Amino acid sequence: MSAPTAIPEHVLQHAPWSISKAGVIEKCSMQYAWKYGPKKIKELEVFQQATVGIAVHRVLEMALDGTPLKVAFQHAIDQGGLTTNEIDELKSFYDQIDRFVKKMVSFQKKHGVIPQNRFIERKWAIKPDFTNTEFFDKKGFFRGVVDFAMLTAVKDLIIIDHKSGKEKDIKEYEAQFKSYCLMALAKMPDIRGVQTAINFTLTDHLVWNPYIKAETIREEYQPWMVDYLTKSTAGLLESPKAVKGWYCKYCGYKSICTVFGGTGRVPEETQQ
Repeated sequence: MSAPTAIPEHVLQHAPWSISKAGVIEKCSMQYAWKYGPKKIKELEVFQQATVGIAVHRVLEMALDGTPLKVAFQHAIDQGGLTTNEIDELKSFYDQIDRFVKKMVSFQKKHGVIPQNRFIERKWAIKPDFTNTEFFDKKGFFRGVVDFAMLTAVKDLIIIDHKSGKEKDIKEYEAQFKSYCLMALAKMPDIRGVQTAINFTLTDHLVWNPYIKAETIREEYQPWMVDYLTKSTAGLLESPKAVKGWYCKYCGYKSICTVFGGTGRVPEETQQ
């Protein structure tokens, strides 16, 4: 095994990291300062896509854990916070989720996945030395929430992430899945390898990545993560700057962003 790659100090200072957190600083350091900085504030706007997506995830979580699908949907609706239009949009996912859950039940039977080796909405994390740690460990380096995972009888780990939005090229999620592989290997060091996939719920399409051996994850993914975070966090070495892009459409801070005519000032009541 090769020697661990040195992690830059500014990367360690802002840990623990996640894919979403690294993605924010990579795109817009001003949004990062508002969302994760010392004086972080609550997002000022929540979008329907995100609200429905959270509800879809909740239904999948319950259904994959054995809750009847109709009960899972009703529970998500009863939680409140959904408009009439959002409830209708949520219900439009019923058939797709039903088919996906049935596929997973069949997969588990075929590949010898026992109940205790089925993982739903699991919080995993690693330390700077890439060993396992608790999700909320203050000394943690990287963490993430795995939507659904299964350990087969031959010790292959299957990780599936749910996406309720429009289908995209799976290559766009490369960083997310590589980080999942690293956390999985730290959590379960005896696995043979990992295969990841995306469940594009809207289109009822399950898209797979190639199978990756445990040895490859150890040798190649650790230096990749250090390099990825080093490049992604370059904005931390400069003063925060608002950068306009496609992602602005889903930013919860547009009302105060100078790019969109805001003052850049933060309402006191939103400070956390």
